[in-house]
Amino acid sequence: MSWSKTGALSLLKIKETVINGEWDNWWETERERNIKVSKYKPPLPAACFKKETESSPLIEVTIPAFIGPDQDKPWVGVLRKLTEVGYY
Repeated sequence: MSWSKTGALSLLKIKETVINGEWDNWWETERERNIKVSKYKPPLPAACFKKETESSPLIEVTIPAFIGPDQDKPWVGVLRKLTEVGYY
């Protein structure tokens, strides 16, 4: 068994009506009317989500641990190394 595109979209419209809590109202007042199905829109390709975003080539921030009372702790040294340009 296979579905036509129109039939599948109609079933999805019914499911949408049920999920939105509008089924009882629709069933009582509009069940004799045809369900209006909008034009099918194909899903977006994966390439749309892989577009590079514009960002600064170098982001400058201050890390309080570098100038605070813990600046001589070993973990601050690790942070300092991780924040160097070209570390990874």
